Amino acid sequence: NKYGDLAKINAAFGSQYKSFDEIQQPPAPGAELRTRARGLTYEFEKFRADSFVQWWRDASAALRRGNPKARLWLEGHGRLNYLLYQGLDQLGIFEAADISAVHAAATAAQERVWGMSLSRISGTPWGDGEVSTYGDYYNGFASLEELRAAGEQHLLSLCWYDARQFMFYLDNIVMSRVYTYSGPRLYDGSYLAPISPCSSAIRVTRRKSDLYDPILKSSRAVHPQVGVLFSST
Repeated sequence: NKYGDLAKINAAFGSQYKSFDEIQQPPAPGAELRTRARGLTYEFEKFRADSFVQWWRDASAALRRGNPKARLWLEGHGRLNYLLYQGLDQLGIFEAADISAVHAAATAAQERVWGMSLSRISGTPWGDGEVSTYGDYYNGFASLEELRAAGEQHLLSLCWYDARQFMFYLDNIVMSRVYTYSGPRLYDGSYLAPISPCSSAIRVTRRKSDLYDPILKSSRAVHPQVGVLFSST
């Protein structure tokens, strides 16, 4: 449908297909060693990413047919989006959703910039999912005071980068299990767990964000005159 005939496909791919029946989808990533880039791989992965976005557009339309007030929240996987087998079109996901995210969690600052950029370009509000509040103390070797301070820093930075919704990961706000996959246990693991002292970071974040609000509103945005292009390859 896209190229029309085999001659155009062979010219674009540098291939020698004799019929359309010869064209099969490329092997799964990791199934065999790929020694060079191929046009077919690009076309297939682009088709897969586009199809995934269209699937969510269809889901959004179906959701509204059932409930016109319903809104679709959809999260990509920002820090793993650059691997072939996960090649998500994250801008497309933002455009298909009413509120979206890149799964910044407790990762480095570039994920916050990435999420804010997608939100600004698409016009879709950014709401981060699985928010982690332990910051650099991911390995669990920290006191509750340090965890609370890390929570304030992380949540406040997300607010500064325009995040407008937080879905808290359970272990961060209530003392249900641990603050890490391998660190010390702070509770017995019950889901009927008490609120963690770290939960006070939410209130402090709100207060500090409100203090920052007039600074933002009185500041003039300066648009840079230089663009930087960076290839992950």
